[in-house]
Amino acid sequence: MAPFDRRYEDGPQPPANLELEQAVLSALLQDNRRFDELAVLLSADDFHDATHRRIYELAGEMIARGQAATAMVLKEHFAGDPSLAAHGGASYLMQLQVVGVGFVDLAHWARSLRDLSVRRQAMKAGADLIADAAELDLDRSGDQVVEAAEQRLAEIAEGRQAAEEAVPFDQAMADAVDEIEANYRRGGALLGLSTGFPSVDEFTGGMAGGELIIVAGRPGMGKTSLALCLAENVARAGKRVLFFSMEMNRKALLQRLLVLHTGIRYQALARGRLSDGDMQRVIEARRAMGDLPLLIDDTPEQTPQSALARARRVKRRGGLDLVIFDHLGYMRAGKRQENRNLEVGAITKGLRALAKGLGVPVLLLSQLSRKVEERDDKRPHKGDLRDSGEIEQDADAIWFPFRRHYYLKREEPKPRANEDREKFNQRVSKWIEDCDACRHQADLIVDKQRNGPTGAVKLAFDEATMRFSEVAPADPGGEPGLWQE
Repeated sequence: MAPFDRRYEDGPQPPANLELEQAVLSALLQDNRRFDELAVLLSADDFHDATHRRIYELAGEMIARGQAATAMVLKEHFAGDPSLAAHGGASYLMQLQVVGVGFVDLAHWARSLRDLSVRRQAMKAGADLIADAAELDLDRSGDQVVEAAEQRLAEIAEGRQAAEEAVPFDQAMADAVDEIEANYRRGGALLGLSTGFPSVDEFTGGMAGGELIIVAGRPGMGKTSLALCLAENVARAGKRVLFFSMEMNRKALLQRLLVLHTGIRYQALARGRLSDGDMQRVIEARRAMGDLPLLIDDTPEQTPQSALARARRVKRRGGLDLVIFDHLGYMRAGKRQENRNLEVGAITKGLRALAKGLGVPVLLLSQLSRKVEERDDKRPHKGDLRDSGEIEQDADAIWFPFRRHYYLKREEPKPRANEDREKFNQRVSKWIEDCDACRHQADLIVDKQRNGPTGAVKLAFDEATMRFSEVAPADPGGEPGLWQE
């Protein structure tokens, strides 16, 4: 039999148990009904011997079509197959079927074969890593080689989990009701991670694990500021956050975070034009945030694959609860695509898979197209998402931070032809009044939510620091205003 891979010829041979493979095939050919038991544990690739792989694969196809998979029938399909000749020809199939294995714990045998298969895959991944590392490819860095190896090992670990069988309705219903009852006894529970904004949590149920949440807006709407507020809120609750900052380096991002805390304008803080009192506030803010479980990765032009490898590393070393990407425009798909639309679709699909694989919410910041600003009504909607309609399709939720004041203050009335001064002054007064009314307001528009309503949540916004916060109730018993469709 040919070696598993030429790179193993001078090293340790991949572990295999051909007798165990024969025993499993024998049990299957004697009683085709046992295929259902095997199929949830084994695939054809788990057999080391190529002929055994083909026998298992073909038997499975026949059983799925309602045909009997016996040695006599299989023999016809192997006519002229040289691989079977290495085992002695058609008589080998008969030997497999008639050999007595008796009553066996077939599931135990299958798990043993699967374990050997995982070990072989791990050995091959190691051999591939050695070969890739030795090849000095100018288009591929050493970090990329390591990330590819981590990705391969993670795929082996995740892909080899035993498939779950269908759950009876009564059991599934009992599990669902048990969870509802547990939440009821706790007085109501969020469906996901708290955003730190009670009104947003009430409307969305929190950021659910495994979901891809798009946070999109035009420049000036506060996407990054909102993401930083969410990251800080989650981290202050003791949850671990990984923030991929591809637009700003970590120093600039942390300065933005200090602005949120100190109330000092960004330009003054970044240039060091501070009073002694301002500097003291910066030092106090640093102390207050020093132990936040917030990790910042400012590596440029991440791909979903490289991000997944880095996120897995973070999760292994201390856990992970939320991943944020700022922003989509600086990401690449990894593989060359025909156009940016296809590339964006590949990225969002990769990040959705990342969210599901890690079991944590993933926030992806994105730009909106310029057509928003060409309309009289500047409120964004899903059709404004830039580059690809697949963003909307792949997203579990879409949030738009929107500040009416940003646009309104740029629409200062100009005198009209034949307009008297009184009417002009009235329009200016109305414009000033409208600006003042929405100066410190923002809407978080929820334009898509797979498991909830769409609508908007009112938030407070401080233009000087770009900080979002909860709206103060109008009266002691009041609540922030929500509307929904």
